This record gives sequence, C-alpha cells and structure tokens, in this order.
Amino acid sequence: MSTAPALHQLQRQLQTLILSYEGEISGIDSDAAADAPTRVGIYADAYRLRLLEVLENDFIGLRALAGEENFTRACSEYIEAQPSHHFNARWYGARFATFLRDTAPWSDQLELCAMVDFEWALTLAFDAADQPHATVAEMAALPAEQWADMRPMLLDACLRRTLAWNVVDHRRAAERNEEAPQLVACEPCQELLIWRRDNVVRYRRLEADEAAALDALRQGACFAELCELLCEWHEADAVAIRAAQMLRRWIVDQCLAPLTHNRRSP
Repeated sequence: MSTAPALHQLQRQLQTLILSYEGEISGIDSDAAADAPTRVGIYADAYRLRLLEVLENDFIGLRALAGEENFTRACSEYIEAQPSHHFNARWYGARFATFLRDTAPWSDQLELCAMVDFEWALTLAFDAADQPHATVAEMAALPAEQWADMRPMLLDACLRRTLAWNVVDHRRAAERNEEAPQLVACEPCQELLIWRRDNVVRYRRLEADEAAALDALRQGACFAELCELLCEWHEADAVAIRAAQMLRRWIVDQCLAPLTHNRRSP
C-alpha cells in the first residue's frame, strides 16, 4: 500500500505553503534541478507575481500616483493580507480600497484610496453584464402623457463616484504616458459618471445638477420628480427642457434601460 498522502491532503499542504510560506509538505520529490522546498517556493513566488500583475493591470493610475516602490509595497502587503478567494483573478482587487483605508501608512494617503475607488469603478463598468439599452427613437415615440410617470433606470454599467482629489487627471496622464499634473484636493469635490458604451468604458465630470439627477434616478425617481429636483438649479420653466436634454444624452451614451420597461404600473 502506498504511503503517499491522499491527494486532498497534499493539496491543502501545498496551498498553505503557497499562501504563507509556512508548514511542511510530503509527497514532493527533489530532483537534479532543485530540492523539494525550492520547487514549492517557485509556485509560491509565481502566485504572488501573478496577483501583482493583476493589480498592475487594474490600477495603472495608482501605480503612477504612488510611485513604483510604494505601489509594489502596497500591493505586496495586500497580497499577504488578502489571499485570493475567487477562481477568477479579475476580481482580486475588489477589497484593495478597503485595505488601503484600514492599513497604515496608506490610510493617511487619502488620494491613493480615491484613485483605487475610481479605478475599481472602471473595472466594474467594464465587467457589468450586458443589458438592453434605451434608444433615441424610443424616447421620441414616448407619448407626452407618459413622460411625467416615466422612471428612467440606470444600467448596471453606469456608475457614479464623488472624488475629493484630481485623480482622474492622473489616471488619464498615465493612460497617455504623459507627465502627471500636480496632485490637488478638489473643492468642491469632482462629481463623476462612469459608464460603458459600445464595450468601451468612458468617464466624464458632471455638473452639480446632473450628478444629483443621476443619484435620484438610482433611487427610483420618475421624470416629474427629476424636474422638481432640478428646480434647485434652474427656473421652473426651464427644468423640463434641461431634464429632457440630460435624458437624451444618457440614452445616447447607453446609460439607460429601455424606456418601455420603466413606466409606472397602472
């Protein structure tokens, strides 16, 4: 009878060694090229390098903003603190922002947390499920009596962020391999829309009224409620036109679900 450990035991031992560099493992043989610990160490190192590569791809703005040394240090600490729990490495960076906020010295560098929040939203927009979207023709065909009760619905790939630092400019500079601008705190904060159109993730800054309108839509506001909200920024006789202009832009940008799905039930 073989004295080799059962496969599941060997797998657990190997996982422990890969994740922590600790423990012992039997059933791994040495050969002429390397002894058993060295062979296992290759897998442990490769695991970390692969996760580092994932973070480098997802957070190019953070890498540019933090600098190579600090970026690698932050990623290495995150990798040790947060082993991968998903079979798809695409989602490994999901807890990176929380880690930075909760871990010194990164918790004192709020601009880094802002950058990670922004960049992870880009990932979420890219990976959101495909959904049907509204069209301008559909908007034009909507009967006038149905506009007030219409409830435009944002697609899952349409996201909002509020940023206290000009990290968007830094990310854009990193994408274009340009010199980064001076890092400054934004006063007031930058309101941002992130969305996916034709399989390309886009982002733009918002005026205060549009930011508030999008947030209201996320809460289920109807078109009449949207117009009422816009009275804070516009004269009453201008809000319907402003709301319709924003609605058309959101439709062109593929941010809204089909309007025929968004009417209030009778």
